[in-house]
Amino acid sequence: MRRAHKPFPFLLLTLAALSSAGCLRSTEPANFYQLQPLTASRQQPANVKPAVVGVGPIKLASYLDRPQIVVAAGRNRLQLDEFQRWSEPLQENLTRVLAENLSRLHPADHVIIYPWRRNDAPELQLEARIDRFHTDGSGVSVLDIAWSISKGGTTVYRKRSNYQATAQPRDTESLVSAQSELLAAFAREAGGALETFRQP
Repeated sequence: MRRAHKPFPFLLLTLAALSSAGCLRSTEPANFYQLQPLTASRQQPANVKPAVVGVGPIKLASYLDRPQIVVAAGRNRLQLDEFQRWSEPLQENLTRVLAENLSRLHPADHVIIYPWRRNDAPELQLEARIDRFHTDGSGVSVLDIAWSISKGGTTVYRKRSNYQATAQPRDTESLVSAQSELLAAFAREAGGALETFRQP
């Protein structure tokens, strides 16, 4: 009678080969990241009248609306790493951090996030559309954003801004820190513009 061959040694060798080749990477834990706000507030001039400032809607390009952190792997190619993810929807994290930045740059203001109740309509509203927000293979992070300010429901200012910051290539922690810097730079510019349209 022919004895059946046990498949276990072959199976173990196959699993070892797959593991060494990276084919079993799905067993690795994912890393989760958040954008962070400015750490310090500034003193607002005493003669500046406080305002109610509304932040949002902040819209994202479709390629950014996903849990994975996006990295440009070439001029026309983007890379998504299943193990490097945002800890919450990017649109929510980004909007909240932008509002926190404005609050710290202009502490006398009352900053609220869209959507708000009709009775809480702000005096000034900052809206934006983010077309690019990623880092390339050389570590250059970019923010390309079209934004506007409305006062009393009427648009009074429009602009497109571009920012760059440097991150360590292939270092996601550094990449996210650079993107937080970009958002802080935008908050400084937008905050300065908002001051122009305050009530006298």
